[in-house]
Amino acid sequence: MLVVGIIGFDANKRAGLAFRFPAQILNISGGTAKELITLHNQEWRQYQCFLEEHQTFSDFQKCLSPNVINKPTLVLWGDSHAASLYPGYLAADGGRYNIQQRTAALCPPILGFIKSDRPNCKKLNDDIFDWISITKPSRVVLSAWWNDYDWEKVEATIAKLKSVGITQIDLVGPLPQWSEHLPSLVMKAFKADPLHRVPGYLNQGLKPNFVQLDPIMAAIAQRQTVRYLSPRQYLCKESSCLAVFVDPNASDPIAPYAYTAFDLAHLTGAGSRYLVAQFPKD
Repeated sequence: MLVVGIIGFDANKRAGLAFRFPAQILNISGGTAKELITLHNQEWRQYQCFLEEHQTFSDFQKCLSPNVINKPTLVLWGDSHAASLYPGYLAADGGRYNIQQRTAALCPPILGFIKSDRPNCKKLNDDIFDWISITKPSRVVLSAWWNDYDWEKVEATIAKLKSVGITQIDLVGPLPQWSEHLPSLVMKAFKADPLHRVPGYLNQGLKPNFVQLDPIMAAIAQRQTVRYLSPRQYLCKESSCLAVFVDPNASDPIAPYAYTAFDLAHLTGAGSRYLVAQFPKD
């Protein structure tokens, strides 16, 4: 039997949500075009700050961000996983930093990276590095879907950044990765549970590769004496990771629930804001 209402529930403290499946969660089916387009166009700022394969560094001229003279600058550099962090950084650190987003599809922040179906990546990364060398931001954040690349080469990129005077560098580890689109996995868990609870944390479908890579990337950060930010630390406990949570900024006060990711790994806007809010502040 479904439990219709729960008041004051915090998904981070309980294993599951016992309530009628919220309409907005049903509407976010696995990989819906609506959610994807919303994130790209509105929050990732696609074609302006999150570039596609045909674009070059000059297209970042369209990436207009507030630039207050008396604020330090934070640069978010990486691929779509980095782009999915932007809503969180804007919400958590937009008051302290000028947030500059330099992200591109399938282009990790690895100098010398070459990919046949992304011919602009190497030049784009070179140009981003040169721009960072000139502008000297206060902090650079590196993020990517590390498992898909030669992730160990990011160490050389960190060393290069340090060589041009960038001393505050954050390396963000891999995001939780799922075998299917997270909303689909949540729906399956909901249907399979005799009490029809929506899981706050979920282990079904959670892939082990990001768990294995997390300490390795932490060791890279330690060797390079830069700060390591582990999404696993803030989104996971034991063998499960946060799937659905109460979003304090939700527009629907009756069912203020949100997914952390909308597909295999990319954060929703709400998930991004939740995660980055957990990162330590200077």
